[in-house]
Amino acid sequence: NPPEPEKPTESSKPIEPSKPEKPTDKPVNPPVTPSEPENPLGPVTSEEHTENSEISNLDGALSVTATLFIGLLALLI
Repeated sequence: NPPEPEKPTESSKPIEPSKPEKPTDKPVNPPVTPSEPENPLGPVTSEEHTENSEISNLDGALSVTATLFIGLLALLI
């Protein structure tokens, strides 16, 4: 009888590590939503960064990628 209760405790151990994996997936999704409101701000900030050509180029690339992601999300929805 004593060895039997010990087995379920071992099986519960592998379940514990699986739990932290799920929460890690959740935080990945929220950052995607805040990126959407930031897109309209992108062009506004790009005007301020017009002085720095290097920064403006980086912002432009990010804005293009952001627009593509929004388009894909819109299609999925």
